[in-house]
Amino acid sequence: MNSDGTTTSIADLSALVKANPVAHPDLDDFEPDGTRYGMVVAHGVFYATEPNSQQIDRITLDGQVTRVVDLSTMFLPPAGWKGATGVAPMEASISDNSAPSPLYLEQGASTT
Repeated sequence: MNSDGTTTSIADLSALVKANPVAHPDLDDFEPDGTRYGMVVAHGVFYATEPNSQQIDRITLDGQVTRVVDLSTMFLPPAGWKGATGVAPMEASISDNSAPSPLYLEQGASTT
């Protein structure tokens, strides 16, 4: 959001989903644009969940997007399908309701 009330797009997350598939997509339940509904800002960057393809991504203000975690490698579809459903800004923690414990990010942590 700009100071004058307008908005500026910084990243095309639909393009990211299409160009960088997760390791084990659920082809019976695939949404080509993703189903993002959780996003927080921590340490000056955005973290967004995409539960349909089981990923959490990091988006910088200059538009660089990197995958933080591909949960499809831990919860294989279709039987083990558990998407990333929430992020919380508390100490830059990112958690998933199905993981045994929250996944924590450190400022400047490398991403995969």
